[in-house]
Amino acid sequence: MNTAWHRHDGSKVDCNHDHGVATLTTDSGQTRLTLSPKRKKRTRRENLTLVVLATALLLFVLAFVISSHIIEGVEESYEHRLTQQIDTHQNIIQRWYQAELTHVEFLADELALPTLFNRYLDSQREADLEAVHQLLKRYTESVSAIGYAIVDNSGKVVLSSHRAAKESQLTPRMTYFVHQTLEAGVHMSALENAKQLFPKIDLAVPVILVGIALEHNGQQHVAISVLDPETELTYLTEIFDKDDFTHSYIVNRDGVLISPMALAVPKTQQQRLDPDNDDLLFNLRLTRPNSEQLIKSVQAVSQQQSGVNVDGYEDFRGIEVMGAWAWEPALEIGLIIEVERDDAFNLMSPLVYSQYGLLALVCLAIAGLSVLRYRMSHMAQQIDDLSKLGNYRLQHKIGEGGMGSVYQAKHALLQRPTAVKLLRREQSSPENIQRFELEVQQTAMLRHPNTIEIYDFGITENGRFFYVMELLNGFSLADLIEQRGPQPEARVIHIIQQLCQSLDEAHRKGLIHRDIKPANIMLCQLGGQADFVKVLDFGLVKHIASEPDMALTQTQSIAGTAAYIAPERLSDPLAASVAVDIYSIGVVAYNLLTANSPFAADTPMEMVAKMLSEEPVKLSAHCDGAISPALEALIMACISRDPKQRPQDCQQLLQTLYQLSESTPWSAQTAASLWQQDANLLLPQQQSVDVTEELTR
Repeated sequence: MNTAWHRHDGSKVDCNHDHGVATLTTDSGQTRLTLSPKRKKRTRRENLTLVVLATALLLFVLAFVISSHIIEGVEESYEHRLTQQIDTHQNIIQRWYQAELTHVEFLADELALPTLFNRYLDSQREADLEAVHQLLKRYTESVSAIGYAIVDNSGKVVLSSHRAAKESQLTPRMTYFVHQTLEAGVHMSALENAKQLFPKIDLAVPVILVGIALEHNGQQHVAISVLDPETELTYLTEIFDKDDFTHSYIVNRDGVLISPMALAVPKTQQQRLDPDNDDLLFNLRLTRPNSEQLIKSVQAVSQQQSGVNVDGYEDFRGIEVMGAWAWEPALEIGLIIEVERDDAFNLMSPLVYSQYGLLALVCLAIAGLSVLRYRMSHMAQQIDDLSKLGNYRLQHKIGEGGMGSVYQAKHALLQRPTAVKLLRREQSSPENIQRFELEVQQTAMLRHPNTIEIYDFGITENGRFFYVMELLNGFSLADLIEQRGPQPEARVIHIIQQLCQSLDEAHRKGLIHRDIKPANIMLCQLGGQADFVKVLDFGLVKHIASEPDMALTQTQSIAGTAAYIAPERLSDPLAASVAVDIYSIGVVAYNLLTANSPFAADTPMEMVAKMLSEEPVKLSAHCDGAISPALEALIMACISRDPKQRPQDCQQLLQTLYQLSESTPWSAQTAASLWQQDANLLLPQQQSVDVTEELTR
């Protein structure tokens, strides 16, 4: 199409439109070339295509380079992590081993075994031999052993808890253990197969041997105790398994599993098991699938080697793993920790690498949209949470823990201030919700004013559990001890009296708290009364008469805080008796008076070892005699290692406390005065973040 017009200077301009190209010609012969709007758009699209292709190529190259660095970084990280963890595991085993030996030596000296046995050697009287029998019987009961024996250095059995053992010769393995004990003085074996140790005794369980050397007038004997290791091994492996990715286990020098194994056994390995024995212990040799060759880690420890492998190798299930291992010569066992390679690399597979060119561009666009959508969804979900908690409106976050957050809230109709505990979304599994419901229902049964009051509970529309409790104006005893140190004797008596009153009601209903500690005890100002105690967190509560519910307790090998756990719970984590709470009450009182623990330790394992083998430090050692002897005697009785030596119930404890309070009174005026001094310890409700602002970030 042609068009012509005249300019204001009289020159003529011809315009020719051809396929979107405009050609302008003037009288002077000048020509200009311009692009039509359609061509401009097409050019922009072509440029955009080039940019996209260039970006995709760049992303592919970057993805390849980055993935290589990621693989190297992950391998280096896991090499360091696995090495650190296996060192920690070996340290735990060594500490446990030394603690067991110390415990055995302590009990042997405490029970005067050498003295009684020497008396028998001198007299050769049956009465003296029977006395040794009775002493060893009491000893085995105290350590939950399943048998005992005394043999001389020639292998002759002098006495035994099993008649068949006395009438038989020692096996080579038992003879080896006797010689080791005579050399070391006290010795503990690795996990052993009872069938190989005692072929004439019907004993189909793995055992641990503990031996003590006895010497008198040139005669050498060894006292042997046969322990059932199930509790110790379960306790150790549960300490090892701290996350969902790594798993730990223990093997003997032959590559046979000697610790509980939580992993599924594949069919290729099941056919290797003894059909008459479904127990994996001593029954599963960890070899590669369809092969007699030990897996790499087990083969290394069977050769008494330690090491780490992040390049990957097959485990006994045929799954590629990375692992670290160590040989423990004292026990002749191998410690192994492994992580599945797919988990370690976040499921990065060859398929992902082959699709970099296509996925890089798509992921870039999706990432931006996903982030935007996530933020909007996250904001909407969090705001939705505020309006879905029944009649309660959240106002401020006042605390946060591993399972959820605590908010200050208000009832929509009553306008009553409350505290709402909201379970985290990732923790809202059916098992956790069931445990929370149990905690709430059992706490709601308690009506004593010194027990936290539960108002309501429920589940949000998106499946998150919450419960509503009274809002407390106060601070925990943990904060009080940390900020103010030791407390006056009269105040401590006043606090412990209220604690006992709360627990007395729970005990009468058959409930044991099992987690009494300063962090779970609040000191409040309630109804104008200062120093009012509230007992919190019945999350570990257990009914005395109930059977263990493995679905709810399998993740709580020894639930609670180490310093406040009664010694008997260290051997039986599910133990539930009034004496368990009495012990914790005593430790809390000890803390309040001294700002110290009855056992000085740097680690939980060291704490456990001391609790099992040592007596607690006297109160007066911390207080320079400032504590009344009667109160010290009461608290030391509460924290006795023997439950029978403790007060039998809270009523008995309260009677003594009432008598002490008459000579050491605590007045409301003194409480109010101290409360004003402790005002800065109050929960920082006014400084807490506004929940709407926090959830909409």
